[in-house]
Amino acid sequence: MSLPSCKLAYISLPPQFEEPLAAFIKDYKEAEIHLAACSSSDVSVLVPDLLLLGRQDISALPALHSVLADKTRLILVDDGEGDYSPDMLCLLADLWLCLNPELFRFHLRRLCDDFCAHFRAKRTSIYLDTFIDAQPELIWFKDLDGIHVKVNAYFCKVVGKERSNVEGFGHAHIWGLSEEEYEKSDLACKKSDERVLTTGKDDSSLEYVSTEGRIRTFLTLKSALRDEKGEIIGTVGRARDITDMRSVLAKVDLLLDNIPLAVLLTDENERIIKINDRFKEIFLPHLESLKLGQTAYSDFIQQTSELIKLLPGEVHSTDEFHTRHFHEERKLFSQSTETIIDVIRKDVLDHQDALLGSVIIFRDITMERKMTASLQKSAFIDPLTGLQNRRGFYQKIAVMPEAGDVLVYLDVDKFKQLNDVWGHDSGDRALEVIAALLRKLCSSSVRFGGDEFLLYFKHISLQTVLNKLSLLAEEIKKVMRGRFMGLSFSMGVAIVDENNTSIDDVVRNADAAMYSNKRHRNEYERIQEEIKLLSTEENPEILQALRERLEKCRAGLLPYTVYKPGMQSSPEGVTRKNAR
Repeated sequence: MSLPSCKLAYISLPPQFEEPLAAFIKDYKEAEIHLAACSSSDVSVLVPDLLLLGRQDISALPALHSVLADKTRLILVDDGEGDYSPDMLCLLADLWLCLNPELFRFHLRRLCDDFCAHFRAKRTSIYLDTFIDAQPELIWFKDLDGIHVKVNAYFCKVVGKERSNVEGFGHAHIWGLSEEEYEKSDLACKKSDERVLTTGKDDSSLEYVSTEGRIRTFLTLKSALRDEKGEIIGTVGRARDITDMRSVLAKVDLLLDNIPLAVLLTDENERIIKINDRFKEIFLPHLESLKLGQTAYSDFIQQTSELIKLLPGEVHSTDEFHTRHFHEERKLFSQSTETIIDVIRKDVLDHQDALLGSVIIFRDITMERKMTASLQKSAFIDPLTGLQNRRGFYQKIAVMPEAGDVLVYLDVDKFKQLNDVWGHDSGDRALEVIAALLRKLCSSSVRFGGDEFLLYFKHISLQTVLNKLSLLAEEIKKVMRGRFMGLSFSMGVAIVDENNTSIDDVVRNADAAMYSNKRHRNEYERIQEEIKLLSTEENPEILQALRERLEKCRAGLLPYTVYKPGMQSSPEGVTRKNAR
């Protein structure tokens, strides 16, 4: 789904919020935000999605609300000194009493995040409605009480009612039954709904409905509808009207021969009675042994065992013989290529649960499997450096920390200056160079965020790690000499001990050691700068004192610092580590 596009406008704002607004728009990555300043007279032409108002615009609020109606969210931004009537407040989507720019940015981010969520939800709803309305069969969603919460256009056409007279109503109203008739009836749809809600499994059946003076027969498939927690909240169903069997069979033949999936149909004795053109293309070498109406599906699979092999651990069925829903994955070997085939079998039952036959579909999911593997990989890999990202660190690398493991926290010094002077492209190239060095040093290298990296060592002594870090510091100097403003590292080292196996604690300790290392480096550089600024003749005593401090600082200057109890994390480090 493409990024949401948001028109954000303002008429007037407290001056202290104009610069934070522009900076936020530049940095916000979740949507394409188009910022515009406008007057109350031309806002009706612009029709923004979000409109920020200042205190001086309050008199125009009723007119703005009347013109924009529900097209625009109106937000009043005040410094906390305003006093507004309930009539005015009810016209606003929100009121921000912002006493400082930070609070303003907080409100702004929350507003834009909410806009993006609403945009995606609305767009998803449009996709769903468009998809189900394009289907030539009845599709519906019911809640636990049997109320139709959504139906497609074909459903409305079949029942002869407007959508507004279907959604929000139960079976009796839709199909022209009284509530008493419905409660006393022994309808198949009631039983199938109960089975799905009770078992949570798919259910296929024939259902009979009296409408327009005739009995209509529907071949239906129902599934449990679940929420994000996996709890059943209703059912989703689709049904094909098979009242006119000849018409249905003709449509089935036409459908089977035009879909890009290999399909076969079997009768109640599992004999193959129909195959489509795509099936013939795939299994052409074995069609001579296949006789429609005679060859059993199980025999055909046995005959093609060298061509299409079952993948272990991928079979799902609910019954050994008359399976209502059978699912397996097989690997197809053809002309030195391997294709993963999803084999789906749906058994067709009559209204008395007698088996009428089966529909078996062979679906090529090779690309789907590759995309799934790629997505799973990208969830744990930083796209710029190719290293594990923060999620990868917690879920792949540091899953079971053991006593003796060593964690190194690295922060790139002066990286912000590099970005500010040479731009982010230069910064990105520097990070790629650094990542390559870290990958050579440690297989468990992580880009933890921004210019921060982690190295995680297992089954290796602390001294060996420190030796590696010393070599890394020298290597960085060589690689960065004359490039990227001579970037270097501040490094902190922490060890997992017997009493401290929480990976969050180890990360905090390593961060504290890194911060101590950075302070020591900064102090050394500060003294060097002070010495350069002093004259030898005018300030001999001060100069001598500074040189003594420099030597003392130099003596303890190492490329890394090992954590000791009592070291404090940087303020931003504490906040960062408390939220994964």
